[in-house]
Amino acid sequence: MMRLLATAAAVLLLTAPAGSTNVFHNGDFEGGFDAIDDDLCPVSWTILETWWGTLDEGSVVTSAQDNGPTMPGSWSTSWHRWNSGPSGDWTGIEQVCNPMINVSQVEFLGLTLDVKVLYHDLGGSGQTADDWEYPVSIVVYFTDDGDRERYWQHGYYEWIDGATEPAPHGEIVAGGDGIVYSTQVPADTWVPQSFDLLAQMRTLAEPKAITKIRIGGAGWNFEGQVDNVGFFVRPTPVLGASFGAIKALYR
Repeated sequence: MMRLLATAAAVLLLTAPAGSTNVFHNGDFEGGFDAIDDDLCPVSWTILETWWGTLDEGSVVTSAQDNGPTMPGSWSTSWHRWNSGPSGDWTGIEQVCNPMINVSQVEFLGLTLDVKVLYHDLGGSGQTADDWEYPVSIVVYFTDDGDRERYWQHGYYEWIDGATEPAPHGEIVAGGDGIVYSTQVPADTWVPQSFDLLAQMRTLAEPKAITKIRIGGAGWNFEGQVDNVGFFVRPTPVLGASFGAIKALYR
């Protein structure tokens, strides 16, 4: 079922729950950016750009002095793909969790972020064999209690037309490897989002550890933006062997 998110009142959780801890590094993008070729990559992240389409397609990840509404600050991360054709290419950023974030014993796992869809020319949700395409998307990769690799994805789009199939929402995909949600949002508008991520991942499988986070766009031509990404857990999970490790890695 498609939903038009008109106001922040539709967000499930606008603030971190009492007693929870943010176990994520530089999700507000206030920690600076590194110049890598033609991109500006936020510190602690890596650039994700795929090149399956035309030889002259363009892609860039950069900083934007346009802060999302959830937290104070000055910066966000933006991306733009152009002259792509129907390639289904990705432009965005990734962060590998090393060590993995153990969530097998947590009472609560929440995800918060601010998203902004600026432009896309592929209506709603595009699809390849095992991939779903949105101008703005967050994908959380995790292992389940049987050590099978899975993913949770939420995509954002501004428009859809009669030629486009309805975007999935809570649909299990890729032979059971993933679950995909989607939300229609107004263009060029910051939209705060929060999820009970543990509950949504459990719809697919019992999660054991988060291994990687991907944020960006995929499809044809698109432009998007993100800010204030955070994972909130209660109680604090064990990373590696000690609570001290989590403070050292994610403070």
